[in-house]
Amino acid sequence: MVKFVAKFPIKPECTDDYIAGLRPCVEKTRQEPGCLEYAVFFDLETNICTLMETFADEAAAKAHTEYSHFVHDFAALSKYYAGEVTVDKYSESLF
Repeated sequence: MVKFVAKFPIKPECTDDYIAGLRPCVEKTRQEPGCLEYAVFFDLETNICTLMETFADEAAAKAHTEYSHFVHDFAALSKYYAGEVTVDKYSESLF
């Protein structure tokens, strides 16, 4: 199992447009083979969108980055970023 926690700082004036653009990508990702979880959280105080992504294995995680909805949608959404995106990867469960 592979888990990613990605944080996207979003320009406050673009929140609604960002969320509208993100929704189709999230819905498509949730249908990918090997996608176990794709949860989205948005903190209105900090304007940070957090994606919690869990894939069955490395192959499913890699395939995710090659789907057109990832490649094109995330490139299109980058215009809404207010700073650097961070992504943390976890592959070993402690318990």
